Amino acid sequence: QVVSGIITAKMSFKNISELSTTPKEQVFIKATVLPTKTFLSPITQTPCVYASFQTFQRGGKFGKKPRGTSISVAGSGGVGEEFVLQDETGTIELDAKKAIGFDIPHKQGYYDDDDEFKEQITQFKVKYGLGTAENREYFESLVLPNDKIIVLCKTASGEKAKAMEIYYK
Repeated sequence: QVVSGIITAKMSFKNISELSTTPKEQVFIKATVLPTKTFLSPITQTPCVYASFQTFQRGGKFGKKPRGTSISVAGSGGVGEEFVLQDETGTIELDAKKAIGFDIPHKQGYYDDDDEFKEQITQFKVKYGLGTAENREYFESLVLPNDKIIVLCKTASGEKAKAMEIYYK
């Protein structure tokens, strides 16, 4: 939280209505995510506008240690599409395909042997090329419709604004 407070204190914010007259710059906006454009998250298939995920191999090198020990493995990243934000001055559609999320609060962990998400985890492993190894833990963090967020975006006249960084406010 301290880091978020420092980052927020150094940010220069603009209202959405001010972005359309900006020729080219990077600006921060505070706004609410509208539910008009969503996609299904990689693991839980939850409607969201941004998802990040991490994969950990549990139990150390040979899988003989308890669940509490793990190492990071390939299978971490973020997924963003286009979504709509609204503040008190208007709305804007952002391209979040290359955005990076920070302090995303809707975070949940899952294991290979969780019955509720076993099928989704299998599909997730295939889609992201994680192989078939067992004894892994997966974390999914989501930005959901109606969340209030801060976005660092790049604007340019005649182009769709691009979300570069997403912060949960």
